[in-house]
Amino acid sequence: MGVNAVLDQLELGDHVCCPISGPAQTWAVAAATTACGLRDGHKMLFFVDDPDGLRQFLATTVPGAERAVVHHQVQIHPGAGTYLGDTGFDPDRVFDMWVAEIDLADHQGFAGVRATGDIRPATPRRRPNIDAVIEYEHRLNTIFTQRRVIGICHCDPGGFTPATWQRILAVHPTTVLPTGDGTLARLHSACTATGIRLTGTVDLLNQDALPGVLTEVAALPGACRIDAKGLEFVNAHAIGCLLQTAAARTGRPTTIVCRPHLAKVLKLCGSASIPGLVVTTESP
Repeated sequence: MGVNAVLDQLELGDHVCCPISGPAQTWAVAAATTACGLRDGHKMLFFVDDPDGLRQFLATTVPGAERAVVHHQVQIHPGAGTYLGDTGFDPDRVFDMWVAEIDLADHQGFAGVRATGDIRPATPRRRPNIDAVIEYEHRLNTIFTQRRVIGICHCDPGGFTPATWQRILAVHPTTVLPTGDGTLARLHSACTATGIRLTGTVDLLNQDALPGVLTEVAALPGACRIDAKGLEFVNAHAIGCLLQTAAARTGRPTTIVCRPHLAKVLKLCGSASIPGLVVTTESP
């Protein structure tokens, strides 16, 4: 099968929103994810409305998928039941489930985890609280920068008000189209020995993801380096977030390495007044 080129370019650490309009698109993304995962030695986790249907689809679509299911490299679970449980959506329970699954895959020797999930409720009465969902997605951003995982969240835009849909998009660093036509937004982050590396763009579509991405950076006890040379565009919200992160470190040494235009904007916005912060265009 041909692999969706956009999904093929995802990297470990990517937290993705993938708008879908029906099961066919969900299964197409699952097939591309499986093909990439088998190639890269990853474990695949899928949370969908029709587990049996997806198993049959993958077995007939992706070479090696049927064997991977038998050997538990590909695992397919019911989506609503996993996310909502008996008492509704519990962010702590679901977050802990993800951490446990990532730890298990590490223990089993997989090179990483690729997972897709859809928290749409089985019935409107079981619709999860959107504030709880947004907070949960924020928390996921804190672990995606540190762990070997690619996560794809399926959402149907038609199930939300425009304002709510904007909030869902904004908390995800990356948004892709399931058709493979392109990437609407892309922010990739990865922890380094001394801080974090950021690449891509931060704009209105994904700006709310950046605070979660930088949460662990603010807590580092020693000197910290934010490598932002790979940021091609940042909006005013991102500028403020970078400065607030440095300020939250309360004088501990913080270096932001970035392109000249970003360094100029940070200076104009008061970077020199933040204790411990150095902004430079030169790599040490």
